[in-house]
Amino acid sequence: MGDGLPRGVATDGEHAYASAPLRQGALLSCLDLATGAPRWQRALGGLGFDSPGTPLRTGEHVICRTDHGRVACFATRDGALRWSRDTCGDGGLQLLRTVDPVLAGGAVFVASDKVHVIDPLRGLTLGALGAPGRTPELLAVD
Repeated sequence: MGDGLPRGVATDGEHAYASAPLRQGALLSCLDLATGAPRWQRALGGLGFDSPGTPLRTGEHVICRTDHGRVACFATRDGALRWSRDTCGDGGLQLLRTVDPVLAGGAVFVASDKVHVIDPLRGLTLGALGAPGRTPELLAVD
């Protein structure tokens, strides 16, 4: 599964999606819940991932983020990259902790230097809110 322990697991009832740090980068895995066999694995190092949070499953996609504000979306079927982007502007801001993304109202809410509202299918920003210099430590959407 990786060199480190999984950061968290998302499931759809048939598969488990887990991310774990490696010595260099990180790994996103999809496991068959019935057999435990890997369905696919995706190395995340080339995408700027070194400390991934808990994956978020959104229909046919799984979304991961890192403590550097990088967010990426993968197909649940085969792990193919759909989109990837920074949410911290210059990509250099390291957050004190990785706040996991939240799905609400058909959009993904991602906390970094502010809370970004992202279209999960295209990776486009729908909006952003927050005070400069204030990073959320918890994200809940009603």
